[in-house]
Amino acid sequence: MSVKHICEIIEARLEEIFEFVDRELVKCGRSGMLPAGIVLTGGGAKLPDLIEVAKKVCRLPASLGLSVNVTSAIDKAQDPTFTTACGLALWGHALARGKGGSAKFAPAALKELPRQAMRWLRSLLP
Repeated sequence: MSVKHICEIIEARLEEIFEFVDRELVKCGRSGMLPAGIVLTGGGAKLPDLIEVAKKVCRLPASLGLSVNVTSAIDKAQDPTFTTACGLALWGHALARGKGGSAKFAPAALKELPRQAMRWLRSLLP
């Protein structure tokens, strides 16, 4: 199989993914109407031309998400692959210091977390 053929397959799947995203935006009345656009994070966000595909399919600005306010001796902390992990670490740190901005997120609320997560995951299913 040629590299060109594999690239065509990947591009088609990416377009499908963004079409699904746009359908969800249509459902909530926000298709083409997100002022900040789409922020892509994670290792897949580094795929060549991914931002252009997102812009084209969703008709929104798109950009690559990077970690901010993260200082580390490891350069990888600034890599898009680790933006979610860095964000969660910063959020957890803020919660531990009592600056999470959510009174509902307390140690007692952790018992509800698995049930809430399952409810949220089920809401994503067709």
